[in-house]
Amino acid sequence: MQEKSEPEQDPPVVVPRKRPRQQRSRVLVASVREACLRILDDEGAALLTTNRIAEVAGVAIGSIYQYFPNKEAIVAAVYEEVVEAELRAMTAV
Repeated sequence: MQEKSEPEQDPPVVVPRKRPRQQRSRVLVASVREACLRILDDEGAALLTTNRIAEVAGVAIGSIYQYFPNKEAIVAAVYEEVVEAELRAMTAV
């Protein structure tokens, strides 16, 4: 008897949809990243949602989705930013 296997799910998309070009867009994306990091630090990953990120960042949820397809892409952007900052700090020594 063969076991039924679950269909494979595609991994979540973790790349931004587009890059901010105007100053206000760059501020929005920075606010989203900061809000994500703040939620992870203060509330934990279990409470991280795009709606919560929008609330903490003070932006509309639709604005987030212009730049990020999902919360995983926001987390990936934050992670990349943190790693780059750590690398800069290490090479500055």
